[in-house]
Order: sequence, then structure tokens, then C-alpha cells
Amino acid sequence: MTGARILGLCADDYGMDSGICRAILELVRSGRLSAVSCLSGGPAWAELGPELAAEPAVVDGRVRIGLHFNLTEGRPLSAALAARWPAFPRLPALIVRAHLRACGHDELPPAPARVDGVRGTEIVFARQALRIDDAMAEQIARREGARDLPCAGTQFAAGDPLCSFVAEGRDVHEVTTRLASRRDALLESLETRT
Repeated sequence: MTGARILGLCADDYGMDSGICRAILELVRSGRLSAVSCLSGGPAWAELGPELAAEPAVVDGRVRIGLHFNLTEGRPLSAALAARWPAFPRLPALIVRAHLRACGHDELPPAPARVDGVRGTEIVFARQALRIDDAMAEQIARREGARDLPCAGTQFAAGDPLCSFVAEGRDVHEVTTRLASRRDALLESLETRT
């Protein structure tokens, strides 16, 4: 099928509690996930982490495992940090603390600039297999509006998402034209290098 796109799904918070872990394990076993983000400091991690690691789809790499960077749930795993901060604050409390600190020190950021018109985002999909080298990664990063940048050494199959572009304009037509122009110019330049 021409133009087919791949959608990767990552389940978050494995280790938070046994219910979340069991649901994620069921999704892994049914082939519904591409990745799992693990909360290794979560209450259920010690018991159910090994079960996830032993899943055949994890062992053979069909499902990737990542670390959920956490500063708002449970307790620190580092002894040095735990001595100073025995338990992480819940996210709502952390947001309130940060805001109150900013107000007290006159550190509030300026209001975002108002955007008149339309803003759009487009995900760019590889039209052919590509391996991004250092020069290609740098070239993509320099392009106007480029986001979700690939790292050098990353390999993409045809149909894989490469990066995304954002654009602003007076109307939808102007934005879609800019996005298409950025996408097409990037893909042409990458495909002529391979």
C-alpha cells in the first residue's frame, strides 16, 4: 500500500501500580504497543519489572523499553537525593510551588506573543529507506520550523516519521503551502544524498 504510515504507541507509567502494569503487559502480549515507559521508582516496579523484561516481544526488540524520567511520584532512588528530599512532591504541588516562587522573585515569563492567523504542524514521513548521518541531522536541525529532530545514526524505513515542521500564516492555504514546501525540500535533499 503506497503512502502507508506507521503509528508507534508507547504505554506510560509501567511500575506505577499493579493495575497499570497488568494492563500494559496485556497490550504487549497482544502486539498493540511499540514501546513502554518504565517508572522504576514506582511501587509495583520491583514485583512486575522482571515480568516485563521477560516478555518475548521485549526480549526480541519488537517492543522497546524506556525510562520514565520522574521527579513527581514516589521517592528518589538516589541516596543523596533521598537524604535531601525523602519523597517527591505530587505534580500539582510542584506546579504551585514553582509559580509562587516565580511570583515572589518577579520571575514570571512574559506572556506568549499573540499569533494572528493560523499555525500548523506536519509530520514528515520518509519516502524511502534512509540512514541519517551527522551532516543530514545537522541539515534537518537548521531548517526553518523543524521539530522532533532525528539523531545521527538513526535508520528509517519508507513510511517512518522523520521529523515534523511547524509554520504560521494568514490562512490555512498559506500554512499548508509552507509546510508542503518545507517537507518536499527536505525530502528531496535527503534522498539525493543517499
